[in-house]
Amino acid sequence: MHDLDTLLHTVKQSLQSDTDTCLKAINSLKKIGDAINNIEKGPKDLSFIVYQKAFEMDSQAEKVLKKLAVNRSPSVVFNKHPCVEQILSDLSTLGNIECAEKQTDNGKNIILECKKKYLHDIRITTDKETCDIRGICELSAGYILILDDSNKSVKLLDIQLKVIAHADLIGSPMDMYTISPTEVAVTFGKNMIVQFLNVKDRQIYIGRKLDFKHTCHGIAYFKNTLFITSLTAVYQYTMDGQLLKKIYEDTSRTDTGNFPIKLSRLFSIVLYCMKEVHFYNSNIFLS
Repeated sequence: MHDLDTLLHTVKQSLQSDTDTCLKAINSLKKIGDAINNIEKGPKDLSFIVYQKAFEMDSQAEKVLKKLAVNRSPSVVFNKHPCVEQILSDLSTLGNIECAEKQTDNGKNIILECKKKYLHDIRITTDKETCDIRGICELSAGYILILDDSNKSVKLLDIQLKVIAHADLIGSPMDMYTISPTEVAVTFGKNMIVQFLNVKDRQIYIGRKLDFKHTCHGIAYFKNTLFITSLTAVYQYTMDGQLLKKIYEDTSRTDTGNFPIKLSRLFSIVLYCMKEVHFYNSNIFLS
């Protein structure tokens, strides 16, 4: 960089010198031209001297132009260091790219503080009851799906959080989980059903449904399998509803698994790895 700065400074100085020389020649020729016009009717000897001076200055101007034409622009050439190619040929890579999750200190409590909140009305004209939101999922293009338990419906919101579409459901929804950027799965509690919904062209389409032999409350999706909770147990199913295993069951109460809330991805991973899970008072404890 130092060499380039030095070269740039030298080129600027040379250009400024050439510019000053040209301006000086132009001003001198202009003065001689004015003098010639003023002495056309004067003494002949004075006219001869002026014309002789003009001829000399014209010759000097031609010499300057020829010199500038020869040294029109400098030639810049980069001469690489002889060791560069050898060093690069010995390297298999220029470096490694690593992606690591930020680890939190288990010994410290993390405090989440709400800085701002915004209220958005998702009621529509066909609603008969006050909205009761049971689930929310974000899809591709920033769309959001919201489960409305009171009105047994699902509503599609755009990026401005305006309701742009809605669909009636077969019952009261309990929970919802994203399956793909355009598809979600919804549980219906005592109806013992999981319903798939698809979003396309700003519309909601009711897809296939799966019937089960137990109530369906919480739901999660991981590695092409579904995790569904009943009132007392959590099950793992294939995407077509085939039971893979009952992962855990707690019958100490009648509602140990009744939690219509979003199951986290961590919970799904832990389940998949066959960790033990306990349900107490609608909370999840992992051990």
